[in-house]
Amino acid sequence: MGGLALILIASLAFQAFSFVFSMRQDEKVNKFIDNQLKRQAEEEEQLNEYIEDGFAVGGQYTITSTKAISDAYISGDTSSLSEEDKETLEIASGIIKERVKDDMSDYEKAKAIYEWIYENVTIGSSTSIVLPGRGGDDYTAGGVLRSHNAVCVGFATTYRLFMQMLGMECHIVHNDGHSWDLVKMDDGEWYHTDIYSDVSSYTEYLNFNMNDEQALYGHDWPVDALPEAKGIKYTTPVQMKEDVDTIYDIPALVKKALKHKKKVIYAAIKEQVTETDVLMGEVISNLLNDATSMTGQNVSFDCRWYQGEGENYIFGISIYDGGSGDISSQIPPEAISKMQKAINKAFELDENYSYYGEDGAEPEPEYDEEQVGDDQGNSKPGTVG
Repeated sequence: MGGLALILIASLAFQAFSFVFSMRQDEKVNKFIDNQLKRQAEEEEQLNEYIEDGFAVGGQYTITSTKAISDAYISGDTSSLSEEDKETLEIASGIIKERVKDDMSDYEKAKAIYEWIYENVTIGSSTSIVLPGRGGDDYTAGGVLRSHNAVCVGFATTYRLFMQMLGMECHIVHNDGHSWDLVKMDDGEWYHTDIYSDVSSYTEYLNFNMNDEQALYGHDWPVDALPEAKGIKYTTPVQMKEDVDTIYDIPALVKKALKHKKKVIYAAIKEQVTETDVLMGEVISNLLNDATSMTGQNVSFDCRWYQGEGENYIFGISIYDGGSGDISSQIPPEAISKMQKAINKAFELDENYSYYGEDGAEPEPEYDEEQVGDDQGNSKPGTVG
């Protein structure tokens, strides 16, 4: 065989080897890329995995399942429950019997339970002076129903227990420092409810049945990990709105709300809302703050617009009253009066001096009816909720 032939054979062999080597290299590269993509997908899935039960909010308060209790309520079979869970079920069942009627809509049931919790459960950390042994039960539904004290996890877990007992879907929404509930209503839409924030700021209904747009005004959570809350029908502004002709009728509503100690007002404007009306929101807040300050009322206002049904808009006003959260309201007036006298004596104060008033309670604010007008016209959560 001639030298040229050998060179040709060697060249062909080298080309064949190079082709096979290149194919193998491509396979390795493709396999490496596939493995990298798979690993990245697994890491992303793990990152986005939302843990509800078992998650420790603030690394301290673990969300615990209440499904066994709600299942037992629905089935009527309590044989698998512990004695503690049976006691929790008995308390919760009594509250449902007291507050919930068979002909209520999902919204009415949710509102009834919200109101019971708002009225009867206090913030576990509302005062720094607590008896030893009182802590530790403020983040479970059973502990909350027995002690009537709760941190944010306790509020959320207790509300979820009731929703599940009533056959309603409910998730606990959380970030690293706070938690609340996401409930599905009979319109097929989900709504946020944060009872802890309403109790802590004394603004009943402000954080009840919010859609995502409303909840994002003060809440942060992994939105992609939970159902979207885009409903309008059962939001509080729509359900609790009062119709007014124009934006200039709102001050009379506020005056009436103050008289009846309401904390939120929702005004549905019958006239088409103008750009001036929209801009008027902040002005209204400033003017109301000034007016109530001049008339001796210790309140402040937060105003904003909400989306109503259809093309309608609703103007919401939250009323914050620093005095309404005073712990003195939970203490008999005569006990406060007795303590005041002891302090006056010890510190050599005027014996008639009283911080809370003669009856042991803070006095009602006085204001001029004529100056304000007549009646015709919901987290501030802490580090861990």
